Amino acid sequence: MYPLYWTSSKEGIFMRYTYEFKRKCVELYWQGQWPETQEQVLLMVNHINNTTRPMLHGATPMKKALQSFDKNALERIGLTIILPDDVSLKPSLLK
Repeated sequence: MYPLYWTSSKEGIFMRYTYEFKRKCVELYWQGQWPETQEQVLLMVNHINNTTRPMLHGATPMKKALQSFDKNALERIGLTIILPDDVSLKPSLLK
């Protein structure tokens, strides 16, 4: 249940999402556990994108994005690197 991949276009950098990921987001919204502000969304996205993925052979989407894009470009859209020990995927992250 992870986003699929980063892609770029003339409009900018986008993340493609799986159907399962979108369904889980809707479930979280209806349970009242979805973030309410842009800052909470960015916090959640940064933690998700700094989680290792088996399909990336243990790398994180952020590490893969840094191979294609400049670090400053990612920071301009609000994406930051979070150390592995600091990543949290629990609902308490947004409280």
